[in-house]
Amino acid sequence: MINYISGLIFVVLLVIGGAVSFTAGTSNIAVGIIIGFFWLLGDIILSSGVQLAAQWEKEEAGVAKITGQEARANKSAIGLTVDAWEGPLYK
Repeated sequence: MINYISGLIFVVLLVIGGAVSFTAGTSNIAVGIIIGFFWLLGDIILSSGVQLAAQWEKEEAGVAKITGQEARANKSAIGLTVDAWEGPLYK
């Protein structure tokens, strides 16, 4: 599944940053360029962070699923019965 949220966040923030940078640049070009540069840098970092968080969440869900399947498959291999594996720690 492809995550489009990070791209959407990037484009929305880029448009907002362009408007802010353009507005600041009308009075002083150097300030507009500096604001635009730092806004773009922050935009890239934020959208990359959102993408990384989405990938991390997806991988954690996949690891939990695989671990659960492996645990069920390996019960007999490690010599545990179903009661000992799934039961409470202290009876």
